[in-house]
Amino acid sequence: MGEVRNFGGVKIRIREKLRKSFYKKYDGFLCPGKLAFSFVNKYASEDAKKIQLPNLVDETVYTKKLSGVNPLCEKLHKEGKIILFIPARLTEVKGIGPFLELISKVKNKSMISLIVAGEGKLLEQLKSMAKTLGVEVFFLGPKKQDEVAALYKYTDIFALPSISDASPLTCIEALWSKKPLLVSNHVGNYPEVISQGQNGYMFSYDHKNEAISIIESLTSKDADWLKKAGDISYDIAMKIYDSRKTVKRVKEELCNE
Repeated sequence: MGEVRNFGGVKIRIREKLRKSFYKKYDGFLCPGKLAFSFVNKYASEDAKKIQLPNLVDETVYTKKLSGVNPLCEKLHKEGKIILFIPARLTEVKGIGPFLELISKVKNKSMISLIVAGEGKLLEQLKSMAKTLGVEVFFLGPKKQDEVAALYKYTDIFALPSISDASPLTCIEALWSKKPLLVSNHVGNYPEVISQGQNGYMFSYDHKNEAISIIESLTSKDADWLKKAGDISYDIAMKIYDSRKTVKRVKEELCNE
């Protein structure tokens, strides 16, 4: 519902007509969260059943203890940097370019480092942009699941600045990894994963000054706040995204229909 669209007019009208026709054909929907429910309610028939089935990950991958250190993260922490971790494809929809522009305007940008794990067509463009804006970014390329899980642990804050992202799994991974979160309002599961000011923040590109202030505030938090925020993230994961409990609940709801 909250995606940034680069089209309008006739295309939107045609799409709306197709959606209203298509979604009314179904008796029920499995929805990952609040915004998905809003979408279904807009297009589905009034008597269609809606059951919450959030996107899930294998939480054991992100909760296991790690030994050793990450040399890059250790070096940055010794320099007093706070590290934001963005596991994302390097495409327009992930919003990394607009996010770099916001970072370049915060007062403490010299103390912020970004680590990006992912590949995509915008790599060279984003490298050039970061250099021009004076934002420190390390592009690590594609990483395996266990490597990504380790990067969650060794960095300080998870960030996902997307301009269109229905219900990303990375937010769930970050919760299980006990990370504070910083996400845009275009991230479809932000109502579930963010307790504003408690385990992180949601920001909007429509209010740039406020977004800059949010980034500045979050990246200035001390270690105690970050740890407490991470614990709140973990509590959210336990409450909403426990895979065994969720599958059991959904099965029961389906069988009772």
